[in-house]
Amino acid sequence: MEDKSMGILFLVIFAALAIWFLIVWRNYQKMNRVLNQSHKLTGTAEGTVKELVSVYRRNRSFRWKNEYPVIAFIANGQEYETAIAFAEKRAGSYDMNDRYTVCYLPEDPTVCIVDEFRSKMQSNSKQKLIGMVVLAFFMVNMLVSAISMLF
Repeated sequence: MEDKSMGILFLVIFAALAIWFLIVWRNYQKMNRVLNQSHKLTGTAEGTVKELVSVYRRNRSFRWKNEYPVIAFIANGQEYETAIAFAEKRAGSYDMNDRYTVCYLPEDPTVCIVDEFRSKMQSNSKQKLIGMVVLAFFMVNMLVSAISMLF
């Protein structure tokens, strides 16, 4: 009886991890879509920080505020925005109206990279891929254990 309850617990944990994995995978695919098309990003525009999004972090001892910029740029006569969430830094690191070069796909300016953050975006993408491989290995192991406990 104890093996079956552990098997059910493992299945519940597996389901929660699977949902989290799908969310991370979707985010990874979105980031990679832009990176894979970076050679086609021939349009450039001057972008400015339009908004600073606050993110509150804490650990056991401290609480602090981080920010990441939302950069607005004009392409094809229309204003577009891109949020650079992976470039989160301590509050005060970015200033409103800071200027950045934005490279975009001329036929779809929503596909864009802020030049200054390109290398950080690439390393972030690699880190996510490694983390997902480790998580997938752990999830397969957990699923096999759960099935063996149930049957």
